[in-house]
Amino acid sequence: RSDYEAVARLIVAAPPTWLVDILVAWSPSVWLQGRVLDLQPSRAKMRAYLRWFDRTVSALRKALGEPPVRGFLDAAADEKIEYHGAIDAYLRDLGARATRALASPELATAAGKTKAGKGVALPPGALHAASFCAVIVVETWKYVRGAYPGPRNAKAAAAAEAYWTACGNTRNSWGANPLNAWRRRFEEAMSPSYDSPRGEIVRTILEAERIAGLMALPATPGADSNPPSQRLDSGPPETLTRQS
Repeated sequence: RSDYEAVARLIVAAPPTWLVDILVAWSPSVWLQGRVLDLQPSRAKMRAYLRWFDRTVSALRKALGEPPVRGFLDAAADEKIEYHGAIDAYLRDLGARATRALASPELATAAGKTKAGKGVALPPGALHAASFCAVIVVETWKYVRGAYPGPRNAKAAAAAEAYWTACGNTRNSWGANPLNAWRRRFEEAMSPSYDSPRGEIVRTILEAERIAGLMALPATPGADSNPPSQRLDSGPPETLTRQS
């Protein structure tokens, strides 16, 4: 928990307890997103795989269209392949998808060359793990400070770097200052494509602060000082254990 307390102090000098709770609660999701990112191939490898996939689909369509091959396949079972037409339609669709994916802007330039850079291949709409981490930092930052940090805010970048590391992730940085790598992630975090996780994080923040306020209320004389809705033994609030 001390690692997350250090992150919270980078976000605001005197962080409330609920802010640390938020960072701890979302850490498994940040860690998991990091592992998913580790499994993603490079753009060059993904394009090579899609080319192989396209060739394989074409070979299957050609083989299934050959009567001698179909004859042996039919004889290998008790009945003929009645679904040949459906298979051909499916394979035709998969081949067309592979062709379009090869030319997608996430993988290729307008000239048809593999897109340069060390970034991994992510399909359109996929959330980058580091940008997801940045979303948590910028939303908590805005809530406690009243405004979003700029993409070049060094302290916000330090908070993102510390949180990324505290969650058990590593990142290849570039340039003289490794914190510069977070500029792009902050920009992505503020884009419309991250509206959904941003809304979920804001909802979690509001709920965490509400519960913290209830727990801080003074006991009423003659009343149950720890009613069921506030008792610790009722378990953690759903929002603090929810993972994306």
